[in-house]
Amino acid sequence: MKAGDLIAEEEPVLTWQKGLDTELLATDAKHAMPKKVDAQLEALSEDVKNQAMALHDCHGSSKKSLQGIMSTNALSRGANSCDSILCLEISRFNHSCVPNCQHAWDEEAGMERVFACTNVKAGEELSTSYIELRQDRQSRQRELSMKYKFDCACPACRMPDASSDRRRIKMQYLDEKILQVGARDQIAGVSLARELLELYDKEGIYNLSLRGSACYDAFQLTLPLRDLRGAKAWVQKAYDFYALGEGPDNPTSTKMLEYVKDPKSHRNWM
Repeated sequence: MKAGDLIAEEEPVLTWQKGLDTELLATDAKHAMPKKVDAQLEALSEDVKNQAMALHDCHGSSKKSLQGIMSTNALSRGANSCDSILCLEISRFNHSCVPNCQHAWDEEAGMERVFACTNVKAGEELSTSYIELRQDRQSRQRELSMKYKFDCACPACRMPDASSDRRRIKMQYLDEKILQVGARDQIAGVSLARELLELYDKEGIYNLSLRGSACYDAFQLTLPLRDLRGAKAWVQKAYDFYALGEGPDNPTSTKMLEYVKDPKSHRNWM
């Protein structure tokens, strides 16, 4: 498989809108679940309901609960969303801190998709990430243990590596600083975006959306410099990454394509 290949797509069987679905089915915090989510479960066919309840519950010591299954298996309904979705097949992908696949939610189609984010050899396990990867090994291990009750033994976690920890911590720092620094000095901000992309390469983090985001930040900072050629190059890279990692018809990809066709349509062009 190659980067950008569609590995799986699936319509979720349950959705949880955390800001809206607030009426709980039980007062016991351990088993509390919004009535709307429980009603969705009851409306499923017996076969699909059984498949959903057969998913792992890492929080249930003796008895499974819908809340435990959702917290163990549910995926975010898009980047930075508090809402959750439950997919029967896609939820079974294992975690890696150097994953070769990534998730992409399509709100318009109501579909969760998984794309290869790097080339995958025959026989190689397909993996996604459950957590923010740009943190040191100890922090990743702690979060995975608390949320999912397992100790990660992926290639990035088998042996402590101080240089890897430094790179990952710096990635998150740079991501936060690109636009902050760029507000004062666009050239310096673009330099940080380049550094971030280099760190992704060195660490072997191939998440295409993260790379697309760095390129889009550089694009936004290049526009006030009136560097149209540079801006076109950066937004073309952003589109290429997003189209591979989330699909060419994903809203983020289509927005990048609009800027590829007309960079001056962005508000930063002065």
